[in-house]
Amino acid sequence: MAVTGSAPVLRPSSARAALRITGAAEALAGAALATRPVTVAALAGGTPPPLWIVRVLGARMVAQGVLEIARPAPAVAMGGAVVDGSHALSMVAAAVLSRRFRRPALASAALAGLTSTALLGVFARAASHPRA
Repeated sequence: MAVTGSAPVLRPSSARAALRITGAAEALAGAALATRPVTVAALAGGTPPPLWIVRVLGARMVAQGVLEIARPAPAVAMGGAVVDGSHALSMVAAAVLSRRFRRPALASAALAGLTSTALLGVFARAASHPRA
């Protein structure tokens, strides 16, 4: 990371590394959801959703994480942020509409919000210095 003035500049190689790290974290979280849905659902608290839903979400997260690792580009970061942001919004809606699944929906929204924010940060830094 180079420093210009007082703001750090993320070089393209650093942006790729950050996206790969974010992708690895997402893939690991997805693998936990896909392979250990009962354990992960219990951590979220409340009434767990149907396990097939937890597994499908986990598989989607693994696929997205692998894509972010394999193709660390600003467009992939933005696409991942949109997918995670959409998921977070849908889980907030589910939490509002369903008392039964409120806690796991909010936990899922929080995780998706974190990954979406991380991906947007990577995208913003990579896009602002495309050839730095």
